[in-house]
Amino acid sequence: MNRERMILLLHVMVAAVACEASADVVIDSLCIVDEQGYQSGAGAYCGGREVFGRDYDLQVADDFRLPAPLFCTAITADFLTYSGHCPDEVCISFFPEGVDGCLPAPEAHRYFRIQPEGFGCEPFNDGVFGLRGVRLTTELEPVFLAESHWFTCVQPRGADWGYAVVQWFPDCIEDYGCSAVRRDGGERNQCCDGNGGYGHQDWRQLDDSSFQVGAISMRVEGIPAGDCSGGERVTAACKPGDGERLGKIVVKVRDGQPGGTVTALLDPPDPRHVSIPLDARGRGKGKFRDVDDTAAHRVFLCDAVLDVPCGR
Repeated sequence: MNRERMILLLHVMVAAVACEASADVVIDSLCIVDEQGYQSGAGAYCGGREVFGRDYDLQVADDFRLPAPLFCTAITADFLTYSGHCPDEVCISFFPEGVDGCLPAPEAHRYFRIQPEGFGCEPFNDGVFGLRGVRLTTELEPVFLAESHWFTCVQPRGADWGYAVVQWFPDCIEDYGCSAVRRDGGERNQCCDGNGGYGHQDWRQLDDSSFQVGAISMRVEGIPAGDCSGGERVTAACKPGDGERLGKIVVKVRDGQPGGTVTALLDPPDPRHVSIPLDARGRGKGKFRDVDDTAAHRVFLCDAVLDVPCGR
């Protein structure tokens, strides 16, 4: 790569920072820890061998409602731990609404094992119980979630144990929906498989009497996906540049919502984005300009994920 092209590429990389898609906060109850207002905790971990001599699988999930489709890109959750160790992995699961409107389905819609390079681990002071607190922030490959009622579970995986931080009737949250729920997989489940040996009846509200509404300390962030209908056909192609000019990626949509607008993301975890208006036939086209045409790229649009090779 000659000097002029390298300078141009650096300018594009700097400009791309300003073009990152801004994230919306779907739910934010981290005030529970920030204000040290919690009263309880619920087992949420996969492991614990260092403490108990054997591994256990405990899940806690909290809910949020999406009025429109979303790409979930980050989740933050707080835990009280025995030793304050950062986990070996973080397990993230997304569950749709089950038969009961305030209980999740038994099986996960999507689940992930996040390695240490994919999450941050920040200690915090537990002034309530005197334990060691850790705040885990995970960056996700965009997870497409349709307009619906969702539950998400965050589990630290490692030798230490952890409690999800719980507050009953939290007054620092405007709308905390249903009560958080839990289930116990004991020793019979593998970690981070999303399902394990659970059954639907294993989900319970944190307070089985249902007289108390509990929320866990958690924040969910994402990027609006636009008017996704679920039937879109998407293609993406790389167009190499000419001479010193960089390339572009052209995204085409068919069978979308007539007259709608969808959002395409390019190359997470800090994706650029472009809005694509659709015509009366549900067709549209968008372009990512000034992309590195010597590398491979990924495009996310609604529930489509496309690998786009480039190369001169």
